[in-house]
Amino acid sequence: MTHGDDDGLRLPPAIAPRQIVIVPILRERPEDEAVLAYADALAKDLQALSAFGWPVRALVDKKPGRSADKRWTGSGAGRR
Repeated sequence: MTHGDDDGLRLPPAIAPRQIVIVPILRERPEDEAVLAYADALAKDLQALSAFGWPVRALVDKKPGRSADKRWTGSGAGRR
């Protein structure tokens, strides 16, 4: 089992820096705060779990930018 995407590094879950990245879809509306609060709560709940004897490492991606650019960009824009 590995973690990665079609263009990046693949790591087994035990050494992947993050096993789950939550990418909230924000639309610059008042409800964005509720979406972020839910994503934070979900990440906290996930971090309380364990997989293969190790804690689950989850992150909420709060970087500015379009969520589609964060999920997939063939050009490399939006990569870290």
